[in-house]
Amino acid sequence: MANKDIFRTTVFGGYQKEDVMDYVRSLENEKETVKILASKENAGIKTELEQEKKANEDLKNALLSCKEQLGRLEAERKKTKEEQEQIRLQLMEERSNLQKKQSTWAESLTRMQEDLKSQEEEWRQRTEKFLELEKTRRGQEQAVTQLREQVRQEQ
Repeated sequence: MANKDIFRTTVFGGYQKEDVMDYVRSLENEKETVKILASKENAGIKTELEQEKKANEDLKNALLSCKEQLGRLEAERKKTKEEQEQIRLQLMEERSNLQKKQSTWAESLTRMQEDLKSQEEEWRQRTEKFLELEKTRRGQEQAVTQLREQVRQEQ
């Protein structure tokens, strides 16, 4: 045993009382120190445990809040997607209507252009006819004027 070397022996085969008492006191002091350290460590662990519990609770609350927000965002996304689909359908319908109108306008424009060409041709022909008639009238006026001159001269 290692304890043999700790105590001094006495003449009658025992140990010195003071050595034993000092050793017992040192053991008691060591026990008290260990107890204090263990108590401090235990208090630190309890504090740390409470902090971890609070952090865990905070994280649970944050997770719950995130889940609620995720639910709201998913509902909003779904609503937005539905609105986008409605808008897409409306745009497709408007596009179709505009294409129909464009087609109608193109047909009207083509008819108007054809009418305009027809009218231009008619006006060109009338102008030519007018110019011919005007030329004939001038010729007739000259003939009448010449005849009057001849009649005057003969008289």
